Amino acid sequence: MTVETATLPDFAVNVTGEPAPQGSKRHVGNGRMIEANPKLPDWRTAVALQVRSAMKATPAFEGYGEHVPVRVVLTFRLRRPTSLPKITRRHARKPDLDKLIRATMDALTICGLLWDDGQVYRIEAVKTYVGPGEDTGCSIFTWQSSR
Repeated sequence: MTVETATLPDFAVNVTGEPAPQGSKRHVGNGRMIEANPKLPDWRTAVALQVRSAMKATPAFEGYGEHVPVRVVLTFRLRRPTSLPKITRRHARKPDLDKLIRATMDALTICGLLWDDGQVYRIEAVKTYVGPGEDTGCSIFTWQSSR
C-alpha cells in the first residue's frame, strides 16, 4: 500500500446542515418503499445544492466524468448530546458512519460531482462533535487520481 502525497484537493466544499444517515427502506403498501429516515431528503438536498454552487464557483470544474478514479475525504460535524462530557470530541454513537457516507455519496452523484460513487477508489471519513457556535454539516474534499 502506498501513501499518497499531500496535495491541495481538486474540489472542496463545506456543507452546512444536519447530516442524516441513509438507513433502511420501509414498505408502505402497494409495492412502494420509502426511506425510513425522514431527515434524509433534507440532507441530500443541502449537499446537492451547496456542492453545485461550489462547482460553479470553481473555474473549469464540471465534476468527475465516467471512469475517473476519485479519492474522497469527509468530515461530519454532528451536534453533541447534552448527556456527553464537553471534553469528548470523537463521535462514537449513532448515526453510523457508513450510513452517513452512503447518504452523502449518493448526494454527490445526484448533483453531478461524481458520475457514479463506484469510481471512488479511496474514502476517508470521520465524525466529530461541533463546539458552541459551530455549524453542523460536512466538509468534503476530493482528488482525481493521477494514475
